[in-house]
Amino acid sequence: MQELLRKELGFNGLITSDATPMVGFCAAMERRLAVPTAIAAGCDIFLFNKDLEEDIRFMKEGIANGILTLERIDEAVTRILAMKAALKLPEKQAEARLVPEKEELAVLQAEQHVQWATEAADNGITLVKDTAGNLPLRPAATPRLLLQLIGPYEESNCQIASTVIPLLEKEGFHVTLYQPEDFTTGFETVSQFRSKYDAVLYLANVENRSNATTTRINWYTLFGLGNNIPWFVDEVPTIFVSLANPYHLMDVPMVKTYINAYDNNQAVIEALVAKLLGKSGFKGVSPIDPYCGLADARR
Repeated sequence: MQELLRKELGFNGLITSDATPMVGFCAAMERRLAVPTAIAAGCDIFLFNKDLEEDIRFMKEGIANGILTLERIDEAVTRILAMKAALKLPEKQAEARLVPEKEELAVLQAEQHVQWATEAADNGITLVKDTAGNLPLRPAATPRLLLQLIGPYEESNCQIASTVIPLLEKEGFHVTLYQPEDFTTGFETVSQFRSKYDAVLYLANVENRSNATTTRINWYTLFGLGNNIPWFVDEVPTIFVSLANPYHLMDVPMVKTYINAYDNNQAVIEALVAKLLGKSGFKGVSPIDPYCGLADARR
């Protein structure tokens, strides 16, 4: 930080750490050494503490044993105060303006921003494959849809369902939201399934999130059975849409129609429904290999 960032690159701003309770910081060395060493190396301010009083003690011990100098402390404090002054925080605090007024929320949902979001959604959604010709969906041909929402967060899934279901029903579809099977419901035969549903629409809402080591699909099964797993791809038209991770074909190579939408906001959902119904064309181009190098994912 001192040699490259300060001297060679000429950076004169404030240097902050990442969250210091995380394992990347804690596992580098003993914390009693890591705290003063990080400051000595050029870190001006810590993001989060393991324990504030303990970290202050570690810093003082580092000064006492020569790891950290008072000159370096003064430099770090000067940069912190300079940042506060540049942001006019003392004045804002004196005037009780540290928290923005409600009027400043007016910038949210600004007309220009909404237009940009709509354009981004329209231009971004990518049809990766439709080898079975399942698109466009038409209520006259496939009126009864089984909607499957896959994702770890129930609240997020419910928000998506509350947007997409009314849009589909407005177009004339009868939408059934998948409910996990249990011992009281039993399992449907192939004939029973086909008599209830004309098509299946998967919406995978599996986002990258903190401390998740993978963004793969976790199916719900009861002894390996149930309608969450796509056993019916050759029985009824099945469309799979990813609202986040664009690599899901690794887990669903058997689906014949696959779409990457990249996000789950309202603009994307609205644009997606329009494209599923053929009211808007697919304009997106895959920025990655959505087939994940798998030959069977292309069929």
